Amino acid sequence: MSEMGLYDYRKFIVNEEACYTLVREIRWPNGIRCPRCKNKDQWHYQEKGIQKHRCKTCNYKFSDITKTIFQKSRTPLSKWILAIALFKIGISARQMSKEVKLTYKAAWSMMHKMRTCMQKDKFFKQLSGHVELDETYYGGRQHRSHKYRKTGFTNKMPVVGIRSRDGKVKTIAMPKMRSHKLKEIIQKYIRKGSTIYTDDFNL
Repeated sequence: MSEMGLYDYRKFIVNEEACYTLVREIRWPNGIRCPRCKNKDQWHYQEKGIQKHRCKTCNYKFSDITKTIFQKSRTPLSKWILAIALFKIGISARQMSKEVKLTYKAAWSMMHKMRTCMQKDKFFKQLSGHVELDETYYGGRQHRSHKYRKTGFTNKMPVVGIRSRDGKVKTIAMPKMRSHKLKEIIQKYIRKGSTIYTDDFNL
């Protein structure tokens, strides 16, 4: 599946079944596999409107969200999908709680799980080839002042977007935009030897 933009999420946030289909397509692009024994042969059945699977080899029962960050969560999958979309562009837990209609505790927990998941995922850990860096600001109110005349933003969270030409994307929220912090991000998330485009930054 190609990289999804924020607009692409619109058809999933109002349809719980579509969210399960999305997770299934992303998790098993080459066919459903048993999380326990990796077998590809299963029986499929419906339970409370959700598609479930039972492995023909080890008899393990599982769903599309078994052994994922969504498992055992009381939050609807549609809210998770919306939260992931907002997380990708950079958002605070407090702002997410307002946008997705969650308690602050639930929003903070979800963001913590997403950060942990992305840190362990090699897909997000290092990008390579031709890589572009860009910045945006999210949250708070916008107004111009002498102190912030260069950016025009106050009380907003800087978010660095990293995108390789093959479509892989990483976003990192930064409390303050500093050149040494940006260099740390480049070293952490971009493979050595890659061509980096940073027109908007002074490194």
